[in-house]
Amino acid sequence: MKLFKLVALNFVCIVVANRCAFAESMDARFEERYAAWKAWIATNKFRSTYTACKEYYDIVALGVPAVPLIMGKIEKNAEDFHLSSAIKIMTRRRFDKTEWPVEKLGDSKTAAKLYVHWWRVGRFQTGTRFYELYAQWSKFNIERERGEAERVYKQIVNLGIPVLPYLIEIIDKSPEFVAAVSILSGDALPKNASLEEAKTWWEKNKEQFTLPPAEDVLPQSGTAPLVIVVSALTENMI
Repeated sequence: MKLFKLVALNFVCIVVANRCAFAESMDARFEERYAAWKAWIATNKFRSTYTACKEYYDIVALGVPAVPLIMGKIEKNAEDFHLSSAIKIMTRRRFDKTEWPVEKLGDSKTAAKLYVHWWRVGRFQTGTRFYELYAQWSKFNIERERGEAERVYKQIVNLGIPVLPYLIEIIDKSPEFVAAVSILSGDALPKNASLEEAKTWWEKNKEQFTLPPAEDVLPQSGTAPLVIVVSALTENMI
């Protein structure tokens, strides 16, 4: 038993080290690109160009692992509200008209607030919202109300990449949603892919399309829960 625990402890320590190294690497790359973007902004007075420059797209290119870091900037600095469009690109989360405050539709600062609330609260309600919308879509689909079915389908896609695992669950009985998986994959999965191709793609790529837990559950370094596991294993060995 002690040998098994030693092996398990060694494995967990390796995972911790790897995740720490990755987090530190991502932190460094993000901060470097963020600084370059801020420097570019300092020399350009036209706000319309803030999200159209190379420096901005260098941040976007970091992908989903950079989302927590970007959200941290948005929350700490009101002037970084422009970064919310990067979140939109990375997560493919889009807000329906009904989710926007009255007379604020399309406002950049309001968009940043919507993404902060989604990051802290809304994304954890994706499953509940998906099943509500899927039930509506199924009803409209059966009743051949195509316009309504298409509207709800779009709402499901607009939930962004957190809805992907739920889509994978239902594509066997609703293969129409393979196209939704394709959209959320950024067309990495062809829209005409088979069910098996969609499932295989998800198994191979789900880590890079999965958002991390909230910061109070998993810090940006990604070490706390694993350190707890290490401590528990160590205590059990005594």
